[in-house]
Amino acid sequence: MSGQRVERMVVLSLVLLVMRLTGAHDVTSPVRRVTGDIVTSARALGATKFVSYLVATGLDKTLAGPGTFTVFLPTNDAFGNLSDDMKNNFNDTEFARSTLLYHMTSGRHYMSDFQDEDVLISLDQDLPIRINIYRGGEVLTASGSAVVHSNINASNGVLHVVDRVMVMTPEFGSVAGLLGFPIFRYMYYGMIDGNMTGLLSGDDPVTVFAPNDAAFQNLKPDQMKKLYKNATAIRRMVRNHIVRGTFFTAGMYVGEPLTTLDGQTLHVTVDKGNITVDDAALVIPDWTCTNGVVHVTATVFMPPGLLESDR
Repeated sequence: MSGQRVERMVVLSLVLLVMRLTGAHDVTSPVRRVTGDIVTSARALGATKFVSYLVATGLDKTLAGPGTFTVFLPTNDAFGNLSDDMKNNFNDTEFARSTLLYHMTSGRHYMSDFQDEDVLISLDQDLPIRINIYRGGEVLTASGSAVVHSNINASNGVLHVVDRVMVMTPEFGSVAGLLGFPIFRYMYYGMIDGNMTGLLSGDDPVTVFAPNDAAFQNLKPDQMKKLYKNATAIRRMVRNHIVRGTFFTAGMYVGEPLTTLDGQTLHVTVDKGNITVDDAALVIPDWTCTNGVVHVTATVFMPPGLLESDR
């Protein structure tokens, strides 16, 4: 049988697969067996943006080389939903190459292999891809991106389709490293003064709802004064923004209680896709770190009674 005819058969089988991939998410689906390599499969699945970047960066040759791979495959819509700045970044070949490599890991990894908080080592500088399972297995995420179709077998690996482009910023690394970003000056010094750096740079996964500087600047002057050089109050305040475990927005649901290290409960609200936590909007959600996730808020979650304003 000619190579051209084989490829046409591969494309046809994948087109039929795509037609079956409509409707509900199927993260627990059985393995779908198709022929053809990862690049051929991705193209036939309609992931033309991903494939175009593979070709532009030369990674199509990597995925045609020796070995087997697991690829978390962003849809075209995932690329279309990126900010204009992020889209422009993909014009930089090195940025595009690094981002695509972050979606790949060596070996075949199927949904049935995963447990919550598993970590896969990506081909991008060995940065971790964190797997999380929510709602009893109804939602599975890879570095915060929901897996919408899974276990698509190729001749040299397996593909899992994700609804967002996965991004890791290696220069920040851990949650503690990310809090060194200039928009978190108050939270950063609070982390240090509250002796929380070790926890936020460690291996145990954490979720941090990190107020930006504007949030602290909106506190009443006497509240800021009471925080100043008060290590006990600072520590409680910082701990009230930290939840153990990794909670990406894809796994959050209405009424979900999130218990902070200070023992307080934060409540999740979802309204037409917009998620708030204790009525605070997530200004920048799902900032992926090596040991968890940071959600940027414009609100300080002050423990009850800690810094009551004098009236």
